[in-house]
Amino acid sequence: ERRGTRRAGRAMEAQAGGPLGESKYHKRPRGSIFLDLMRPRRTSTRRGMLMTMMPPPLLPVAAGCCGLLLVAALLFLAGGSPLSAPAAPSRRAAPMMLPRDSPLASSGGSAAAQAHAQAKHGEAGAHADEAESAAAARVVGDAEARARGAVIGAFVADAATMGLHWIYSTGEIDRKVGGDSSRAAFFTPPSSPFYQYASGASSPYGDELQPLLRTLAAHGGRLDPEAFAQESARYFSEYQGRLNSVMRSFTQRVLSRHLAYPHTGVDDDQAHALVKVPLLVLAFGGAEAAVLRRKVEEAVRVHQDNGVAVALAQALALLLQQVTHRGRTVQQALEWGLSSGELPAQAVALLKDAQRSLDITTRSAAARHGSSCHLPGSFVVPVHAMLTHTDYATAVIDNILAGGDQASRAIVIGAFFAAQDPSSVPRAWLDKTSALPEITTLLDAF
Repeated sequence: ERRGTRRAGRAMEAQAGGPLGESKYHKRPRGSIFLDLMRPRRTSTRRGMLMTMMPPPLLPVAAGCCGLLLVAALLFLAGGSPLSAPAAPSRRAAPMMLPRDSPLASSGGSAAAQAHAQAKHGEAGAHADEAESAAAARVVGDAEARARGAVIGAFVADAATMGLHWIYSTGEIDRKVGGDSSRAAFFTPPSSPFYQYASGASSPYGDELQPLLRTLAAHGGRLDPEAFAQESARYFSEYQGRLNSVMRSFTQRVLSRHLAYPHTGVDDDQAHALVKVPLLVLAFGGAEAAVLRRKVEEAVRVHQDNGVAVALAQALALLLQQVTHRGRTVQQALEWGLSSGELPAQAVALLKDAQRSLDITTRSAAARHGSSCHLPGSFVVPVHAMLTHTDYATAVIDNILAGGDQASRAIVIGAFFAAQDPSSVPRAWLDKTSALPEITTLLDAF
């Protein structure tokens, strides 16, 4: 009973806004006389001070108070008591709200989607465990923003790499940058030995993504393999840049031999398969893994009818999906790939190869695993770069300095780190990427 009366007193004090007996106007608030009657009286006996029971007339009042306390306790447990403490703030990082004029922000409904994601994440964050909280603190934006960011990050990294693309001599790269590694990004004058494009332009790999982007945009984000094949053949037949051997053979099969999907692809194991992944994850990353696998295979086999190319592109898409649509960091996505059982055995073995060489630089990894366009080296080296870096710009620059086919690797590296945090793409790099206005316009059609 004594505890009950104390609780009642504290409850009424809380409702009164302060200790009873004083108020805003230094007057005794209503109910203070009632509480005086509720306080136990002390009487003197030969055994000392004895706490006596309340007078009989107040017993019904005490019983009523106990009932009120019981109701208050039940409301407290249900989370509805006005006296309950406010819920702890979410430990999750709030989704990034991108400026409307940012190329990373979609034009339609993105603010509403991000606001919805903020509310959703805040509600779930109060119940997240510490491991999830630590991971979420490094992942920014909702799924739509991350998937779009991956595409933008891929194109920007490709343009940043173009100036030193396909230079296999790392000594020559070092001489060009003159000890200042930051000069490697958007290197001027562009010095690729195989083509001469204006600074800020996409490499042939970035240009190669245009037919896929245009097909997805024209079909509202859906993939029609035959439409993709026809758009690719039309685009490559008019392309004025350096056209690689795979796309030359593909174009001949479609336009001269009149082959249709699924007979358009060339048996080739190069990185053309991997660079398609960011766009495909943007379009199909919200679906089940089986759907994403199927769409990746369709897109890859339009150009490359090769099992290794298909399998490693599917593995890369599932890994990127973990970042864009499952909220994992790049490191956590790669760890998931090792333990989930979702990736093909070959991809898991390559992840382990990259993991065993964490003590070496990206340049050394390229020398060890291969710096050319061919798989599996073009898969292992970017994975190694993602395992040994934590930010977008440094990973892209170190990949450029590694030499070889840096552009295909840059598309992969840029996509993953930009998916983790779309704001990590340097503003100056966005401004230098000349194809970005057209890319964002096409992305808005999704």
